[in-house]
Parts: sequence; C-alpha cells; structure tokens
Amino acid sequence: MSEKQIEVGQNLKNPIISVKHADLERIDPNEVYKSWCPVCNQGVLLVSRKLGSMHISRYEHCTMCGQQFFYTDDNIRGEPFEEQGKAIYTKN
Repeated sequence: MSEKQIEVGQNLKNPIISVKHADLERIDPNEVYKSWCPVCNQGVLLVSRKLGSMHISRYEHCTMCGQQFFYTDDNIRGEPFEEQGKAIYTKN
C-alpha cells in the first residue's frame, strides 16, 4: 500500500485546527517539541517562537502540507506561550 501523495502547502488555506501539543506524536521519543503533523503524517510541527521574547507561539503550521494549528495546552513543558493576540500566524 502506497502512502498518499501530499503536495507542499496544499492545506495552507484550510481553517486552523485546535490541537493539544501533549497529545501529538513526536518524531522521536527523545524529542520534546517536534511532532508529526496529525493531518498529513509527513510534515512536522516545530513549535515556533516569537522573535524578541522567545515565548512559544500558540500558532503553528505543518512544514509539508501547510495546515495551521492552534495549541490549546496551558504551556509546553512549563514554558509560557506568547501573549494573547500577538500570534505569528493569523486566521484569514
């Protein structure tokens, strides 16, 4: 059985999906932040940081399909998220 062909950026304009980072499958058991995209299972969610403050962004996108996500966790491994309304990615 072959894996479904994914085009780069094919889901970029899809609505943002809310996910809990803690529930995502990591690319490696020792990796804290990098997770497989739950939509295409080929790209990675890297956990972006806000420039300047270096706070974790609640908004993320898949490196392959471009699907955008919003993290619903309170924090990631105790690290705070950016201030509300200061997102890197915005919903159009």
